[in-house]
Amino acid sequence: MMTKNDEANHNTKRDHLVYLGIGSNVGNREENLGKALTALHQSGVQLSDISSVYESSPVDLPDQPDFLNIATRAITDLDPYELLKMTKQIEQNLGREKTTPKGPRVIDIDILLYDTLTIKKPDLIIPHPRLLRRSFVMVPLIEVDPEIALPSGEMIRHKMDELPDDMSALKKVGSLVLEWPK
Repeated sequence: MMTKNDEANHNTKRDHLVYLGIGSNVGNREENLGKALTALHQSGVQLSDISSVYESSPVDLPDQPDFLNIATRAITDLDPYELLKMTKQIEQNLGREKTTPKGPRVIDIDILLYDTLTIKKPDLIIPHPRLLRRSFVMVPLIEVDPEIALPSGEMIRHKMDELPDDMSALKKVGSLVLEWPK
């Protein structure tokens, strides 16, 4: 839960370190990831590091195509709710439709971490509530930042042994080559 001091500190425009997880399992998945990164960049989010692309089987609803997933470290001056609104707008602009929960999607952009904040609200939970239960999130995240920690200070890489999903189902399939429009 955000305290009043946290809210006051995050209501002023300043740079915030954020980590995002991005996935796609509909259409040209790699192109969808690139379009999402480009849209984030064009919206003023400064992408500093992008993981390799990983392919994974769907977890909660298995009867759908495999996902491609990446993680990125970025800097933004948006507060957590502005960032959430912007990511949802990008998803919509790229063709995401809310149909089946956990179902197929053109693009999915999740806020994994935002500075050292912990937020527990009905419409926003940071750290992402399934962050520590998904190898397709943790592996790219640790690739981007091996020293990344939870708001508690606990190193995420120390939680790898506790993953409930099967790491062998996660495959590194390449990397994205992006050139930002000038």
